[in-house]
Amino acid sequence: MALTEKERMRVRYHLGFPQVAFATILALGVPAAGHPAFLLESAMNDLLPEAEDRAREVLRQCDCIEVQMTDARSRMKLERITGELIFRSREEIQDLEEQYVYWTDNLVDIFGVNKNPFSKKHQNLDGAIFVTHA
Repeated sequence: MALTEKERMRVRYHLGFPQVAFATILALGVPAAGHPAFLLESAMNDLLPEAEDRAREVLRQCDCIEVQMTDARSRMKLERITGELIFRSREEIQDLEEQYVYWTDNLVDIFGVNKNPFSKKHQNLDGAIFVTHA
């Protein structure tokens, strides 16, 4: 059974792709076939049936980590230690962010398509620096 539309949406989301109709991604008025979003769509269409369960498990891990990050935020408090203000539970959130990067990297490996290079979420989490040429 191929990935459902909801699963495909979750793949796009976790890899940092816009949640818009892909016909809106154009280059000079023509769909940009080389755009990473189209490459991901093609990869999802071609996912081997034997790989579907693994893709679904990785999606579950990504979803679970996001829920854990939300929960960890509620435990984040400022503490004053020897005159310094620090966030308690920040280490927990950093550990979860590292796990999220690990599992989204697994999605990259499954589909053979990089994360969206314009995703602010992944630029912040992965510490990526994107160089553009003028």
